[in-house]
Amino acid sequence: MARAKLSGALLVQKGATVPTATQRDGERQSVPPAKMSEGQRSKPIALTLKVDQARYEALKVLGARTRRSNQEILLAALDAYLEREQIP
Repeated sequence: MARAKLSGALLVQKGATVPTATQRDGERQSVPPAKMSEGQRSKPIALTLKVDQARYEALKVLGARTRRSNQEILLAALDAYLEREQIP
């Protein structure tokens, strides 16, 4: 199994991370919650996604570069897809 190479560029100083925001071009942007009314919101439901090795490694590298979790990346992608497909 090929491993991604880690370097000092991936290190962050203590207190510099923001787990509930994404960073693009040096700006902090909040990840929007799913579009649901207050009555529809409940605890999150677990979802399993199986991907091939190449996609998994690409996702991990993207997460390390952008300092976002897999969940943040995949939720943003899913929200964009649902918006594009105009699914409420």
